[in-house]
Amino acid sequence: MKKNYAFLSILMGLSLCSWADSRPAFLSENLGLKHSVYKQETIRGLVQSSTGESIAGASIRNLSTGSTVQSDAEGRFEIAGQVGQQLRISIIGYETQTLSISSSTMNVQLAASDEALEEVVVVGYGTQKKVNLTGAVATLGGEELESRPIANIGQGLQGQLPGLTIKNNNTGPGDSAPQIRIRGIGTWGDANPLIVIDGIPGGNMNILNPDDIENISVLKDAASSSIYGVRGANGVILVTTKKGKSGAPSLNFSSYYGWQTPTALPKFLGSVDYMILQNEANENAGQGPTYSEEQIEIARNGSDPNYFANTNWIDEVYKKSAPQQNYNLSLQGGSDKTSYYASYGYLGEGGLVIGDNFKAGRHNARLRMSTEILDRVQLDGNLGYVDRGTYGSASGNDPLSMATSIRPLVPVHFTNGSWGLSWWAEQSSSYCNRWWYE
Repeated sequence: MKKNYAFLSILMGLSLCSWADSRPAFLSENLGLKHSVYKQETIRGLVQSSTGESIAGASIRNLSTGSTVQSDAEGRFEIAGQVGQQLRISIIGYETQTLSISSSTMNVQLAASDEALEEVVVVGYGTQKKVNLTGAVATLGGEELESRPIANIGQGLQGQLPGLTIKNNNTGPGDSAPQIRIRGIGTWGDANPLIVIDGIPGGNMNILNPDDIENISVLKDAASSSIYGVRGANGVILVTTKKGKSGAPSLNFSSYYGWQTPTALPKFLGSVDYMILQNEANENAGQGPTYSEEQIEIARNGSDPNYFANTNWIDEVYKKSAPQQNYNLSLQGGSDKTSYYASYGYLGEGGLVIGDNFKAGRHNARLRMSTEILDRVQLDGNLGYVDRGTYGSASGNDPLSMATSIRPLVPVHFTNGSWGLSWWAEQSSSYCNRWWYE
């Protein structure tokens, strides 16, 4: 579809990979069901550094209820909770703390963390520690993508990195890759950033399996992206896929199945209200009425379902829900000098348009092997395969756009079985219809 409308995904998860650490939140022991019979109260607190300075923007999460708030400019926060529940306080640059609620007021002190500065970040054709970075670089770990029910990597970046703007121009199945801008628009021409996948510029990251991603780095300024020259003028997105790890073979499987539901569809008036308002608009423009009182009455009593129908085209075009499913299987392992990673993923998306003509499927397979020869030569082989199919309208017309432009007077089918939409298209192309000239 060519317009941007929001859709809600209600998803159920299944994970067999490292169950003890990665089980869904709704199966956690801290779910808080045993506390649900008690009344939640407001917990007020203050977040400070070890030197007594207020910390703004700290994330405070109630592990029992899942609710999350942020500290204000003075470091203060309010969150619903009760004595005995646990709060997790975290912010970049400080060590994360988990504290039990002992009273309705809390004072939290966070110690500065040096570990974040030691983190290795992919920059250009190499890596650097954060403490040595001089350019504007933002990073995102692959685990952040694995925990979200997304169809492509672009959707997974939305709202995750500062300075990165994600805009969804199309929500059709298999064609929902968003528009990406780094620090706004810097040219009247092509403002898309340069995509680099495993060191190879010019790839399409939205056809990759999000489960295969190790990390993503976004180079936002000239200092960090200068190595790519003019190609990096709009910023650079570096995508690194997973490698094997030394140790015993590890087999991982994850999946989810859910439903997409349209949540922002427009609502329109019926035929009678449409005809009355059309006449009012003509009168305000100094023109004669389009519809007579007799025609309005015909639409009101429904005596002519062919030319004075009362069709809600949004309901006729869109389904109430559509399925979405994803399955991922990976195997990794290796020794000190040799490692391997193999994976397969399938994504299936159903369309929200009536009928089976709108759907998409994608198969991803990847094999990556690394080995070291004579302690001096390192070989890295990376083989990927993508097979995807997208089914939609052959004419390229947006179903929602068409549904919003057709008059409610047009029926889905005439009483003789022919399509009302075909008749409407013919009448619109010749700028005439039956009741205009009667």
